[in-house]
Amino acid sequence: MTLDPMRAQKVQVSILGREFAVACTPNEKTALQHAAKTLDERLKTLRSQGSGAACNFDQLLVVVALNLCNELNASSAPGNDKSKPLSAHKLRALMDKIDNALTE
Repeated sequence: MTLDPMRAQKVQVSILGREFAVACTPNEKTALQHAAKTLDERLKTLRSQGSGAACNFDQLLVVVALNLCNELNASSAPGNDKSKPLSAHKLRALMDKIDNALTE
């Protein structure tokens, strides 16, 4: 997002019950709110699957961010029409790596 300080406004978004103020232009407000809703839904889904229940907020964010980046990369790769979410096994492996990194 490119912000014009004269036009930027703070928009409140809620992610897993936490409130965040994010600066954006009026043109970007709807897209920001949609992105926040998508992120919130993905985090809730991961947490409800059981494997995410033991994760803290930061770990959940990293796993969902990695999954979204993977989907974005897959959708932009030549010959790929649709993105595919990471398998439960790959998510578990990523969560283990994150957990190990955070405890070191």
